[in-house]
Amino acid sequence: MADGTTPPEISPEALEGVAQQFADACSEELTALLGVSVLIRSPIAESVEGEEAAAHPAPVLDVVCRSEEAGLDVHLIMPRPEAVAVAGLQLGEDAATLMERGAQPLEQDQLASFQGAMKLLVEVLGRLLQESVGVTALQLGDVLEVAEPSADGGFLAARSWVRLSFDLGIEGFPKGALEVLVASGAAGAAAPPLIVFDPCPEQRRLVEGFAADLGRPVETLDPGELARPDPDELLHAGAVLIAWDLGGRPGLEWVEELVRDERTREVPLLLSSDVPTRGMVAAALRAGAQSFVSRPYGLEQVRSALPAAAEEGAES
Repeated sequence: MADGTTPPEISPEALEGVAQQFADACSEELTALLGVSVLIRSPIAESVEGEEAAAHPAPVLDVVCRSEEAGLDVHLIMPRPEAVAVAGLQLGEDAATLMERGAQPLEQDQLASFQGAMKLLVEVLGRLLQESVGVTALQLGDVLEVAEPSADGGFLAARSWVRLSFDLGIEGFPKGALEVLVASGAAGAAAPPLIVFDPCPEQRRLVEGFAADLGRPVETLDPGELARPDPDELLHAGAVLIAWDLGGRPGLEWVEELVRDERTREVPLLLSSDVPTRGMVAAALRAGAQSFVSRPYGLEQVRSALPAAAEEGAES
């Protein structure tokens, strides 16, 4: 979970040297890994807003990274055909087969292979960011397939980015592309954050994209990593949104536990579900939740569910 750290202001000029070093180092890493020549070149560093950053006409793989220490978000974006090639070559498949399969979503074994390759690139990028702008501890997070980037409201929305664009040449395949997006500033205003516990990566990414429109940071956590919520980690929250189903555990119990704890008794709590029933909503309100939200998350619904106290914080 982010701790309220203000991300560093990063400019294209600060990352021009990083772009070339990243291209050279990752060309070597991928050539060794895939067993064919890989050339990453022609880096361009520029500032873009979320809508422009998300303007990809075809499906992409989104490799989500974060430096918790710096409060910095980073994404590696690769079109699906190039991702299929990177994954399939590791699995011993030939170029002709992979080019035919390039338009299809990655299967589980392909996704695991792709993630392994991206881990190498993230390690290179993390080292270079530390050397150039002092960003430490860049960690690989979720790897997501985004089928319709331009139409996906949660994909890279509501942020300013420094984009590093590269030509990607993999021997035996058409010329491809690779992008690195580094957040160039904080998302949203300095209002108390909305903290979201949801087991679904797609839902977490969707609600993260609402940050600027909500006027507050949105912090998300996979509840599968936690035995129970830590009240001390929620004291700074403007509101806490908890999924009804936490991957086999009832979110209602978390609400009851947080209401009982004097440290979090006054923190506004919300519950969410794919198909909320009257009984679920009634149980949530009895347990101490202020409101109920339907999934998939929608901006206006989340905004309207935020308690008045949280909204006042965003406007101040």
